Amino acid sequence: MTDQHQNTSTVLHLCKPCGIGLQSRQTLHAHLQTRRHVARISGRFGVGFCVACAVNVTGGTEGWTEHIGGGNHTRRVVNQGVQHPLEPEQARDLNGEIYCTACQVMIPGDKWSKHEQKEQHMLYKAYLKYQAALIEATEGRHGITIQGDFDFGFLDPVVVRSNPSSFPTLSATIHALDAEPKSRLVRIQLKSMVDQTGGVWLPNVTRFSVAVTEPNWVMTPLSSTGPLSLTITFKAKDIGRYVDTIEFIFETGALLKRWVITREVTAIIGAAQDHEAVKPTAPFVPSARAVKKRVLEVVEGVKPPSLNAIPYVKGLPKATIPPKLALLLSNGEFTSRLVDEIRLLLPSALAPGGRDLAQYDISRAALQREGRFYFLNVPGLAERRPSVLIGDQMLVQDTREPGGRWYEGHVHIVRRDAVGLCFHDSFGRTYSVDKRYDVQFKLNLIPQRRQHQALGSHLEQIRILFPQARLILPPTENLATLNLQYLNPFIESNYPQVQAVTSIVTAAAGSPPFIVFGPPGTGKTVTIVEGIRQLLNKEPSTKILAYAPSNSAADLIALRLAKSNENLSGLDNNNLFRFYAPSRSNEQVPQELGDFLYISSEGHFSVPSMEKMLGFRVVVTTCVSASVAHGIGMPQGHFSHMERT
Repeated sequence: MTDQHQNTSTVLHLCKPCGIGLQSRQTLHAHLQTRRHVARISGRFGVGFCVACAVNVTGGTEGWTEHIGGGNHTRRVVNQGVQHPLEPEQARDLNGEIYCTACQVMIPGDKWSKHEQKEQHMLYKAYLKYQAALIEATEGRHGITIQGDFDFGFLDPVVVRSNPSSFPTLSATIHALDAEPKSRLVRIQLKSMVDQTGGVWLPNVTRFSVAVTEPNWVMTPLSSTGPLSLTITFKAKDIGRYVDTIEFIFETGALLKRWVITREVTAIIGAAQDHEAVKPTAPFVPSARAVKKRVLEVVEGVKPPSLNAIPYVKGLPKATIPPKLALLLSNGEFTSRLVDEIRLLLPSALAPGGRDLAQYDISRAALQREGRFYFLNVPGLAERRPSVLIGDQMLVQDTREPGGRWYEGHVHIVRRDAVGLCFHDSFGRTYSVDKRYDVQFKLNLIPQRRQHQALGSHLEQIRILFPQARLILPPTENLATLNLQYLNPFIESNYPQVQAVTSIVTAAAGSPPFIVFGPPGTGKTVTIVEGIRQLLNKEPSTKILAYAPSNSAADLIALRLAKSNENLSGLDNNNLFRFYAPSRSNEQVPQELGDFLYISSEGHFSVPSMEKMLGFRVVVTTCVSASVAHGIGMPQGHFSHMERT
């Protein structure tokens, strides 16, 4: 999107889509946030002339597409026998308006003089001059031409690295058949070697070098030397694409006027077939945030059956944003009121999430009907940008709908790059495959509502959220005499892990949370699993709720608890239960855990009977799903321990 051009005094920061050059990175960054720039990169800016209709069409590619799809244009094309589809021509002066080629906008004739004085117009004109200068610099001038190959092409990495002292070269020549008298080559420099601020030479920046084979070429007029031979050398060894610009600076005549001819030099270290396989299929266009339309009325959609797969007996609070948020205590005391303050502040955290999700809103989307489902292609879905789960909701409205009435669609099916939505029956009465729809993503509030539910429960929250030294209880056993038989032999030789497991096993009921911390790969999960095993062996009545931030981490805990070795047998499916949210796909579950989960008669992940749930010694979930125990009505205090990895 941006480029820089270096001469002895000026650096221009370019926005190529808009055709504008700016004097600093700060002004360029400010320009990238403007509505004009966003409209241009999203295809909504520009004016073109329609020959068939004899009118200027605004709105860029979007406006042109809409125009040629209209009935009036189609009739004129047919009547005139014009080739279809038409391509837009440069806009013309019509109806008292003048087309500004620099700014690419129509200006009323009586305002043209004022427009020419505007700073923005002058910037666009300067850019056009700059582009013309760049083109001129690549051509021969004053009777001097440069001939040769400046593209090294693809270089095999194995060959390049096999001989560290050998470097590929290219040849070129400077011809001066019709050069003015006393014309001479003053200097050859590479654009990357000149510092942007002071013309400082930076010889280690570039991987290219240029040498003239003839001696004393600086002092000799070109007309008397014949062609000058050049050797371009490429010295890189690492895989990648290398680009630089060679600037040949000449001096002409007695007035010592200087001018430049440039050549771009390129090289790629890598396999041509790899570059061909991963090259882009279309120019990159950053997604422009759709204009937010008012939502005044919502027609509720059809929820997926999986949302009713779990027999919840306790509802979730709505967690709506209160009109006023209470102020935090200023005296620093951790009291129960601070917990209430946090609960009140939680809704305000939803606003950034909603704004982030809004960047994925889609304008003029097509819906494909398959039975009772309407499939929407979602760019980036395969990379989980955005992340969409079964049960999520989207608002859909006909693009041409002027009012604030939207249809709510629930996600029933998630494919690699599309989702299947189910709407109210009335949506199908007006649906057409040719229609285009505006789509707004709705933020899933379930995680935040569960946070509210947890903070609103009557537990010893201070001990859990804000533990203090006075709340630490003495261990239940003498650590010096405690003799544990470690089930994982590798832990016994690692003192920090031994210390952590011992502290977990001997912690008194009502103690603050115990944290096992360390960098990735240091054995935190191994330590937690060993602690769970030791607690289960120590007391037959132990019941543990183990949860992790992600499904993969929770699966790892369950797999290790179910695994047997020479020292012990793994937990069976009467003692270990891996709970999955109904939105989870069967294909994402490890086969080894197939005996440790529960699927309802309708085919959705769920929970077994309460009697069965109370019998499990370990229940493994994700952090978001851990509230299932409370939601289905398991008695408070049922779990003796909770482990979070």
